[in-house]
Amino acid sequence: MSYELDQIAAQNDNFASVVDNLTGENGELALQNVSLTEELEAQGEVLNLISSPTVQAVTLPGTPEQPGAEGRIIIDPEKNVALLVVDGMSELAADEVYQVLLIRDTDHETADTFKVDTAGQGVLLVQSDVPLSDFTQIGVSIEPIGGSEQRTGDVIIVGEL
Repeated sequence: MSYELDQIAAQNDNFASVVDNLTGENGELALQNVSLTEELEAQGEVLNLISSPTVQAVTLPGTPEQPGAEGRIIIDPEKNVALLVVDGMSELAADEVYQVLLIRDTDHETADTFKVDTAGQGVLLVQSDVPLSDFTQIGVSIEPIGGSEQRTGDVIIVGEL
C-alpha cells in the first residue's frame, strides 16, 4: 500500500510540474498574442494610409550633420498618422534615439522615437494628436533615450509638408 501511495505522490508531482510548464507557456503565448495583435493593427493603419486617395510622399533630405541621411514620409494630410522610412542614418550611442519633430513655423512638437538598424535604415509609424496638415515641416533629431519634450539635439533630416 505504501508503494502505491509513493507512486501516486510521484505522479501527482509529475502532473504538477506539467501544469507549471503549461502555465508558463500559456503566459508566453499570451504575450506573443498581444505583440502580434499590436503589429497587425499597425499594419492595418499602414494599409489604410497607403490606400488613401489623398496620400502624398514627401522627401526629407539630410542636413549638414548627416548629409547622407534621407527620409521619406508617406502622409495623408488629413489623418493623424504617417509612415516614416529613413536610410543612411548613423547608428547612435546606446543612450541616444532618433525623435520625430512635427514643426509648425518656429514651434514644434516632439513625437515618437526610434533606432535604426546597422545599415542605417528604419521604419516608424508616426502618430499625432492632430491632423498632420496642421504642421509645415517634419524632421528627425538626435535625443537622449526616452526622447525629449523639446528638441535638444541636432536635426538630421527635415522637409516641408
